[in-house]
Amino acid sequence: MKIPIRYFSIGLLTASIIILIFFLINDEPLQDTDALSVEELADAIESKGFRVINEDDFISYSLYLDEENAKKLEEEEKQKKKEKKNNEKDKDVDKDDDNKKQDNKKEDADEADKDRKETKTVTISVEQGFVSQDIAQVLKAENIIDNEAEFVKYMEDNGYSPYIQIGKFKVKSDMDLKQLAETLTTYPGN
Repeated sequence: MKIPIRYFSIGLLTASIIILIFFLINDEPLQDTDALSVEELADAIESKGFRVINEDDFISYSLYLDEENAKKLEEEEKQKKKEKKNNEKDKDVDKDDDNKKQDNKKEDADEADKDRKETKTVTISVEQGFVSQDIAQVLKAENIIDNEAEFVKYMEDNGYSPYIQIGKFKVKSDMDLKQLAETLTTYPGN
């Protein structure tokens, strides 16, 4: 137990001697700051790369920074107000567009009602190799359905696609997707 303690104390003594030598070699004499004038202190600080200003300059600079910050805040507030006004204008335009769209939808609905009142019956011929997409194109061309993709998706999702029959089918424009699918998957007998 004595040997490790001796080595430890020798290590501390060696480290202390190295630090003392380094301190003595690199020691710069300290000047008494009370003995130096303000100009000498300013020169010493400026020689190290710093800038020295007096109290009046510091106050002026602080006020300048405060004014700049206030201007930036005012500009940001003006920008936010402009954006808010633009958003309100866009909302007003959107409302006008929505009103126009609603009017157009009402007109379209009226036309659709007229079309629906005039039920259209069409005979569709399904040949070998026809798939849901082919039938959807024919139905769309005959104005039986409005959306081909919706018809195809319905046929696929509900399992009607593999059971499409070959033949001639009478379909009406007032049939819903389920009625169309059942008609096309039922043997026509012709």
